[in-house]
Amino acid sequence: ALHHCHRCLQMAAAFPSHADLLVLDCGSGGTRVWRQLGEGAVERVKWPEGRAPVLSTALRTPEGRDAFAQGILHLGRRCFIGATAGLRHALDVGDLTAEDLSAMIALLPEGCELKILTPLEEARYELQAMRSHCEPSDGMVSMGGKSMQIACGDALYSLPFAMHLGVGLLHDDVVGGSGGSSGAWTAKVDHCLREYERLVAQERERQSFKLEGTFVCVTDTLILAGELGVLDRYLSVAELVDVLARRARDMTESQTDKEFVHAARVLLMQAVISGLFSEARFIFRSDVNISWPAGYFSTHCRQGMTNSNASL
Repeated sequence: ALHHCHRCLQMAAAFPSHADLLVLDCGSGGTRVWRQLGEGAVERVKWPEGRAPVLSTALRTPEGRDAFAQGILHLGRRCFIGATAGLRHALDVGDLTAEDLSAMIALLPEGCELKILTPLEEARYELQAMRSHCEPSDGMVSMGGKSMQIACGDALYSLPFAMHLGVGLLHDDVVGGSGGSSGAWTAKVDHCLREYERLVAQERERQSFKLEGTFVCVTDTLILAGELGVLDRYLSVAELVDVLARRARDMTESQTDKEFVHAARVLLMQAVISGLFSEARFIFRSDVNISWPAGYFSTHCRQGMTNSNASL
């Protein structure tokens, strides 16, 4: 009995290091704060005041960095701040510098860590979160604002482009003109699809994808699936490409940002599914809400348990 109680205390001790931890997902579209509820379960935490800033924007000025650091301070917890494709892109194109990043890190409260996740780290955490709800053999297709993550078996892949590229192309008046005619819009759609197809072909040559089996589509793909009416049913490659191609043909001139985002996601998925997959089926499960922070919590809590057990 005493040994059992000692073991319980040892196991419990593995979790306090994460029980007070918040994970910030700093993406291209905004910052989301998460806390762990239990194994595989997370919930959103409200930013202290107003809407949480986009980290890649906040980093550009001393005032932005200070406001972000103050928000972290007011959360009152240890924080792991994970920056993804938005910050990677800003550094790659020169919108931000390593000095901007260092200045931000210097302002963080004690116990808080800022890390730029690699594309494959992001994919690994998302896959960990997904497989806590799905079959171990299931692959994954994940879509964000500036990158996509794909997993098949133990293999992880990342595409360094996503929805934001298409939105920019569809807004570009150099292609098709700005007259608002159906012909101008069709030209923009065709140009956007061709550019996605070109980039997919480029990545296919670079990464040597091997994709087969069942793929669970997660994150922003679920938004698109809801708009297309294909949630919670299995689709072959041909069936999904047909749904996407018909939607692309039916799209009219977009008037709102939401419609531009929808159009870009349709064309992106059409290029990715038709360009990378041959023998596969896909499902967009509405009951599975995946985020990389859930996988981060799960991974690091398991590591804590492993370390604790090793010391028994």
